[in-house]
Amino acid sequence: MALPEESQLSYRGVLAEHPDSGRLHPGVLIVFVGIDGCGKGTQIDLLKARLISEGLGDRLVFSKQPGGTPVGMEIRRILFETVGSKNMSPLTYQHLCGASHVEGCSAIVEPALTAGKIVICDRWHPYCAPVYNDQYVPPPSIEPDLIVHLWGDPQVFLDRALRRITETHQVTKPWNTAAALGKIQDRYVSRLHGLASYVPVRSDQGTPEFLAECLWVTRIQHL
Repeated sequence: MALPEESQLSYRGVLAEHPDSGRLHPGVLIVFVGIDGCGKGTQIDLLKARLISEGLGDRLVFSKQPGGTPVGMEIRRILFETVGSKNMSPLTYQHLCGASHVEGCSAIVEPALTAGKIVICDRWHPYCAPVYNDQYVPPPSIEPDLIVHLWGDPQVFLDRALRRITETHQVTKPWNTAAALGKIQDRYVSRLHGLASYVPVRSDQGTPEFLAECLWVTRIQHL
């Protein structure tokens, strides 16, 4: 699978062209996806800072998958601390992540969108789970308004993930090789490239600090 050629923000399918009548809620859901070490946390922080600078701090809601809620955090501990993802079947892993997603949507995402908030989520289970395990069928869920896919050299991303000092569970993951992560990244592209809400951004050659500005200028302020 060929990776996206865009080294800058894709302008395909600008959401400003979508009529408001097609929206099921007054809020905005932005999700960041990509393999481990691709820079989701960094880009989310930059986007949050950009939106705060526009006076939207009181509208921002953040969620993380798996995690985000008391139930999600307990599931995260099972996956990465007490039991470990290597010590369970791949389908068990995804079902636990699915439970965290359902709880997060019920407790955080759906109420925030109904209230007109801007929800930013680190991973989105319905898009992430199938690329890690094509035997798993995720539960029905909300469609994001924007899907930011950070992509690049899997070895660069793996090296970044292994250097983290706040998260040490990378080595416990069964996909902890550049080859495995490369296949997962290809599946992301295959599944997402046809969606109008898909924005691929290369992030292995430094931090694309333009991203938060471009998302605001071309997408978010029009929603």
